[in-house]
Amino acid sequence: MPSFSDVKYVYDPETLKTMGAALDTAWQSFPALIAVTFAVFLLNGGEHVGKKTVKGDADLPPVATGQPR
Repeated sequence: MPSFSDVKYVYDPETLKTMGAALDTAWQSFPALIAVTFAVFLLNGGEHVGKKTVKGDADLPPVATGQPR
């Protein structure tokens, strides 16, 4: 079995051109994906998961009572 340093990967020029175009497209769409995600976050009221706005005592978790000393 040849060592790893002896292995050569050869792609024809058309394959390299196609791979480069696909990578360029992916990187060009990345900022747009971040912008859309941020817009959805803002339109959601900045709440990612669950209810964050407290409108009354019913929205708060129960308070554990301690034992007297």
